Amino acid sequence: MSGVIDENIVVVDYNPKWRQLFEKEKHLIEFAINKLKIWIEHIGSTAVEGLIAKPIVDIQLGIKDWRYLEIVKPALIGL
Repeated sequence: MSGVIDENIVVVDYNPKWRQLFEKEKHLIEFAINKLKIWIEHIGSTAVEGLIAKPIVDIQLGIKDWRYLEIVKPALIGL
């Protein structure tokens, strides 16, 4: 059957450390991009307090101007 994932998906109870992990990663990103004005958001199921989730912290970045991408991209790759 095409499109079947052979990996087991693990879902766990909410862990308050996910928020701390996001904050740590957010600070690393901010440092790497030298405080360039971008949005850094914790998204997905680990961002919802009390929700069971796959234990993967998803982070979304938003930039106001696409020209910033040329600055942000190499900094993120460096992380």
